[in-house]
Amino acid sequence: MEGRRIAELAVLADLAEEIGLDRAAFATAFDRMRGAATQLHIVANRALLARVGGTGFPTFALERGGRYTVIDIAPNLGRADLWTARLLESVGPRSAIPEDATPVCGTDGCGPANA
Repeated sequence: MEGRRIAELAVLADLAEEIGLDRAAFATAFDRMRGAATQLHIVANRALLARVGGTGFPTFALERGGRYTVIDIAPNLGRADLWTARLLESVGPRSAIPEDATPVCGTDGCGPANA
């Protein structure tokens, strides 16, 4: 939107700092994830995208029992209330979701918080 060159570390570090991250810590983490680690992450994400039947990034999918359902985000853009309602419709009421099922996502994927 602002035309910044997000392929440059300095620009990314500026953005990280703008959202409250420590600039030096961000640069260190960025360097650690360069090269092979990033390539492995990209390969894993593309494999997951293909497995869920997504067509691009971002793709939102719910997983239940090893089966994925893609959720179309387009109608919900800019409408958090509609997005929340759609998710609740897809997963059921919050009371039906066990506390230990709260997902935690990282570079290796997502899983229950207690895994």
